[in-house]
Amino acid sequence: MKRVHFLPRHMAEKIHPLPNCGVISLTTPGDPDAVLHSGWAAVLRLAFHDADKPEPERIVFSKEMAREIVAFLRANEQLDEVLVHCDLGISRSAAVALFIRDTFDVLTYRRGVPVDIRYSQYNRLVYRLLSDAYWRDAD
Repeated sequence: MKRVHFLPRHMAEKIHPLPNCGVISLTTPGDPDAVLHSGWAAVLRLAFHDADKPEPERIVFSKEMAREIVAFLRANEQLDEVLVHCDLGISRSAAVALFIRDTFDVLTYRRGVPVDIRYSQYNRLVYRLLSDAYWRDAD
């Protein structure tokens, strides 16, 4: 991987994929799937609420979801780029993109602009569980 992008759903739905580019589509439970253009080299879809801790009647990011993303990334390391979207392109998608940046040492963009190393609006639970899943499975 060379680059990871994170952005809001409405922007992701407008993008025509470049060759050798994958997408991780994060939606809110109960919402319809994002309507993505065909042609992505690989697609992973997950649905969970943007929460940093368990909350009654909400589906929060889980260890199983983290393992799914890690497996997707490992199976698709040959991709040139990965696009990650959530509803607003701020928290959930940022956590996944920053994890990819920190783990695979790739360039990271938000809405087409390079992301400052100090970006802090990401979902901490998502980032932590992804890191745990990646490094635990690496042993």
